[in-house]
Amino acid sequence: SSGINAEWPLRPGENFSKELKVFEYPDWMEKPDKPCYRSTSVVGSCYRICRSLSHVLGEQTTVTEDNTNTITLDPRFILKGSIEYRREAMDLCEEYNSRLCEKMNTYGIEDEGDI
Repeated sequence: SSGINAEWPLRPGENFSKELKVFEYPDWMEKPDKPCYRSTSVVGSCYRICRSLSHVLGEQTTVTEDNTNTITLDPRFILKGSIEYRREAMDLCEEYNSRLCEKMNTYGIEDEGDI
């Protein structure tokens, strides 16, 4: 506890006191024009994991003529016998996408991230 009593809500036109102003932002907010710090929260950890994955996938992704992304798999990650299950995995993915789109349409959701 800081010992400072919070007054909330502020009325329009009022400003935060100096003690309540933010001078540094967590890295996951991606504010290039503001000072930032490395966040130790769960959100910060997830952010850095996703950033590292997007960096790796970015190097493995190519855009085809029809403007779709294709990920090139590293053959070292393909397990022996996994090809047998590829068709089933693709069918399950298609079923998932179909059901998801159906739910999104039912509830007027435009982006999977909004779920």
